[in-house]
Amino acid sequence: MQGIFEFPVGDGKRPSILITIPAFNEAQRLPVFLNTLLPALNDLQVQGTAAILVQVVDDGSREEEKAHYRAAIRQREKQYPHLSLSLLELPENVGKGGAILAGWRSVGHADYYIFVDSDGAVPATEVKRLIHHALQREEPVSLFASRVKMLGKTIERTKLRHISGRLFASLVGCYINPDVYDSQCGLKIVPGVHFKRMDKYLTGNRFAFDVELLAAASAHALKIEEVPIDWNDVPGSKVSLFRDTARMARSVYALHRLIITGYYNR
Repeated sequence: MQGIFEFPVGDGKRPSILITIPAFNEAQRLPVFLNTLLPALNDLQVQGTAAILVQVVDDGSREEEKAHYRAAIRQREKQYPHLSLSLLELPENVGKGGAILAGWRSVGHADYYIFVDSDGAVPATEVKRLIHHALQREEPVSLFASRVKMLGKTIERTKLRHISGRLFASLVGCYINPDVYDSQCGLKIVPGVHFKRMDKYLTGNRFAFDVELLAAASAHALKIEEVPIDWNDVPGSKVSLFRDTARMARSVYALHRLIITGYYNR
């Protein structure tokens, strides 16, 4: 289940899509999310919309957690024979960003690179909707899912998490890109041509990979679009609002320094 995965060569009519799910000790929440995500993606595969690889990246989880991941993948390979499923096991914890980047780089090529958080906070229906949205675009556009509280959208999260999120978004707006509303929502779709441009500049920043993607794309004038989605806070988060928000703030400032010193233009 490890190593370089090459999408099968077809007639060129179906775009190849890699969906990476980083997981660190997520044996409880990951299978629940897969139970809703895989049927939605299977529909796209069966309809001939795309060639899809669903890749779980184990970010150095405990051994018992790894065993749950392996069993979950084996079971669902039988349930969804039309989908390609993969488990990439990292020897040590490198953080969400490092896990995503390791997964993306483990694939020879994809027309679209996607990551979605393993907790299921982003509903499977929204993942499917944004994939359709990406495929309908006439030009390459990186899509950033966004938690915008507005009519017609459901955003369920605590008041404290909302306030801390808005404060962090303001920081990102000041130092990285003033047009972004929500850089941290756990669903991103990046066209392969965009990833190719950005790849050598990405480090897989442990605490601010979403912002790193935003900084690299903005520096290279790659088109980005925020898409409002439904989102629900799922219990069991490993993120500490106080400890990790401070670390992410430091990461944002470090990325700002890279921008003003011309790192992304070298």
